[in-house]
Parts: sequence; C-alpha cells; structure tokens
Amino acid sequence: MKITESQLRHLINEEIKLAMKNNLIQEKAKDQDEDGDNDFDDVRIARYIKSGKSKEDALKIVKKKSMGKNESA
Repeated sequence: MKITESQLRHLINEEIKLAMKNNLIQEKAKDQDEDGDNDFDDVRIARYIKSGKSKEDALKIVKKKSMGKNESA
C-alpha cells in the first residue's frame, strides 16, 4: 500500500489532535494540590509545572498567595 506525503501529514495531524485532546481531558480532572477540589489554585499549579517548575516549587508559590479560597470564611 502506497501512501502520499499529504495523506501521511493528515494522519499525523489527526493523531496529534487526538493525543492533545486526551491530555487536556486528563489534566482538567487533576486536583494538583490534593485539597479535595478542583479550583483556580489547581490551574495555577498546572501552569507553573508546564512552564518548567517542579511540583514542589509550584505548590510553594501558589500557597503563598492562594486565590482559590476565601481566606476569611
């Protein structure tokens, strides 16, 4: 079976889209700081990790200034 370059590019693009979609779905469900909820702090931690910080550093940064919870409640 012969495949053209155009067909190969299309197949690769479809696989990449599928992999990215699966990765996004998995990351949406993660509770990054393991506090029992999925809030903006979890999003911030995930962003720090994606940008190259370690999970420990990301947790420290987010814990310093938490935006996900109302501290006065």
